This record gives sequence, structure tokens and C-alpha cells, in this order.
Amino acid sequence: MIYQNFVFYLVIPLVLLSIPSLLENVQAQTNTTNQTAPQQTQNLNLTAQALMKVNIFELKDTLMKAKLAIIDGHHLEALTDVRNVETQLLLTKPSPTKILTDMHKAIYAIARSDIDKSLDTLTKIQLDILKAENQILKAAVANPQ
Repeated sequence: MIYQNFVFYLVIPLVLLSIPSLLENVQAQTNTTNQTAPQQTQNLNLTAQALMKVNIFELKDTLMKAKLAIIDGHHLEALTDVRNVETQLLLTKPSPTKILTDMHKAIYAIARSDIDKSLDTLTKIQLDILKAENQILKAAVANPQ
């Protein structure tokens, strides 16, 4: 019984003294997490920053329609769709230079009726958009504001 009282009276003050230290550690970890979230937003590449300002779903849908038009042999319709996407991206700031470069390649391939190259280039553009969209979602999860 004496041993239990000794442990009880020794452990309780130690626990009470360690609580402020524990709270300081938790607060320091929270501050570190809050500081890394804005850095992730700043590190978004130009494509992701530009796509945050346009309707991504509409872009992806228009590019898919262009691919289907190429497959069906409607090159003028595909060219119009790709030019519409290009215009939307040209009007955004900052300009997504990587996608725009590929967009010019796709337009040139469609104009020459090079089906394989135009489909490959449009697929590459779609993959770039998906990667940027993934970055946007990761940033949103890291910083919900």
C-alpha cells in the first residue's frame, strides 16, 4: 500500500508537469503543417495554375470530341474544337506553355490529316491536363481553404 501511494504521488506531478510540454509540441507540429500548405500551392506548375481558371471538364470533353471527330474523318470539326480549347488557354494568365506547344503540334497534324500524330498529341495533352488536375486536387487536400 505504501508503494502504491508513493507511485501515485510521484507519477501525478510528473504527468502534470509534462502536459504543457506536450501541448507545445502539438502546437509546433500544427504550425509546421500550416506553413507547408501554402508552399505546395506556390509550387503548382503553370499548367495547373492556368487550369484552375478554366472549366477543366469542358476542356477534356472538347478534346475527346475532337479525337472522335478525327477518327470519324471530320478534320474541320476537330480543328475547330482544338482551336476553341487553344483560345481558352491563350486567354488565361499564366499561360500554360507546355500544353499550348502541344496544342500547336496537334493543330498542325490535324491540318495535314495526320491521324496518328494528331491522336497521339491530343492524348498527350489530355494526360498533361490530368496531371495538372491531380496536382490541383493534392493542393486542395493539403490546404482545404
